[in-house]
Amino acid sequence: MERLKRHQQALDSYDMALKYGSRDAVVWYARGGVLRSLKQFDKALASYDSALARNASPAAVWSEKSVTLFLMGRYEESLSSCDKALIYAPGRSDLIQQRQQILGKLGRK
Repeated sequence: MERLKRHQQALDSYDMALKYGSRDAVVWYARGGVLRSLKQFDKALASYDSALARNASPAAVWSEKSVTLFLMGRYEESLSSCDKALIYAPGRSDLIQQRQQILGKLGRK
């Protein structure tokens, strides 16, 4: 319960920063992570898209977007996002493992 409360407080802080004009991609990226923790997946995806539009670290954002899509059972889209993350960070072992996990869910190896 306390963890949920902290996530909600963090979300409120990010929303306040955005309300007062923050254009920082990191705010959108972090907001996406909090929303995913709160299982508000569609809102998390929208925040990640906003982060990408503001030139956030593309490998990190595409990776988090991939994880969110995976949790939603949207494996093809998750794979596509993971592949985009790998364009920016080829050889990153966590992304390679993430990709293998997605392929496993799709019945491909």
